[in-house]
Amino acid sequence: MSSSSRNCRNRPWARSFGANCAAPDPLRQVVTRLSNTRQYAARRGRKHNGERERRVLREETRMNRKNWVSALAIGVTFAASAAAATTLKVAAITPEGSVWSQQAVDFMNKVRETGADIEFEFFPNGQLGNQPDTLKGMLSGRVDIWIGAMPFLAAVTPEVTLFTMPYAFDSIDEVKCVVPRMKAPTAELAGNKYKLLAVAPVGVQDIAAAEPIQSPADLAGQKVRVAPLPSTMAFFGSVGATAQPLPGAETASALQTGLVEAVDLAPAFLVVTGSHQIARYHTPTNHNYNVGAYAISMRTWAKLDDAQKAALIKVGDEMDFAQQVDDLVAFDRQMLAKGAADGMETVTLSAEDNDAWRQAGLAVWDKVLADMPGDISAFRATFDAAKSDCK
Repeated sequence: MSSSSRNCRNRPWARSFGANCAAPDPLRQVVTRLSNTRQYAARRGRKHNGERERRVLREETRMNRKNWVSALAIGVTFAASAAAATTLKVAAITPEGSVWSQQAVDFMNKVRETGADIEFEFFPNGQLGNQPDTLKGMLSGRVDIWIGAMPFLAAVTPEVTLFTMPYAFDSIDEVKCVVPRMKAPTAELAGNKYKLLAVAPVGVQDIAAAEPIQSPADLAGQKVRVAPLPSTMAFFGSVGATAQPLPGAETASALQTGLVEAVDLAPAFLVVTGSHQIARYHTPTNHNYNVGAYAISMRTWAKLDDAQKAALIKVGDEMDFAQQVDDLVAFDRQMLAKGAADGMETVTLSAEDNDAWRQAGLAVWDKVLADMPGDISAFRATFDAAKSDCK
């Protein structure tokens, strides 16, 4: 007898109901079927759970790929947008951190704010060369924007020599009024040589020397650093000095080597370049108010789209020339105070001294302008009309 039969007979319900213990136990069959069903269901459940996990994983992978592709597309779009921005190379000789360089940086920042997709590479401190060299670079397209003084721009547009004439302006207030009015006529003179974006103040020109200079006669026989211009060379030659045309950035070395004994320079630039350490006597002749320009290469201009051109013109037109003049006046005072702390002395001029300097400067006008190429007569008439309007 099997163990299952013995177990069957020992059960009360089997003896009471006369169960046939030789036959399969129906309860056990039910329990077995239930057990088998649960195991099957468990196995099936695990299988189903695994399939669900795999489906979820596949879905997550698909979404991750989709998100990654989207992110990549955004990145490519952003990179393409950044690559689309036009980068312009800007050259200046102005010392980094000076008021002139800060005004240039302000100009560039305002252009960026227009959203015209223009970026800049700024090279102050004469990193790309002196003003004549970088001017040539701008005209050829190697430099995109040239920031410099009108005396050098006169080599290309001779009529702007008028700005460089001794005592062309009667006062700082007249400078503030006249120069912005002359921007449009000056831009017309440029023709297809360059595009004038803005006019900017550079500041007054004074004299400094190793010995005190009181009157024009004190310069007789001295070698004086001047800008390479007929107007300044004629002015200093008329008082008996020997004019030595040199870039402003070379002034300090020229003084050190004895190439020059005196300089014609903006007082702030005199101190910034360290020239005041040798030319320690500053004479405030104010014989010239130097005007600057922001000029862009025509080759560069031709590559810009209409929005970029409009942005450059708009920002150039909106530059506050009068405020920039005031900023330079304050900067001159600051630099002169620094120079005084270093031992520089400022010569006090009497009314008679000032008049002698002024008369010496005005005396060269007719000769210089008579020899000047270009339509200087028409430009002078416009200049005189602007001065009359500003009275």
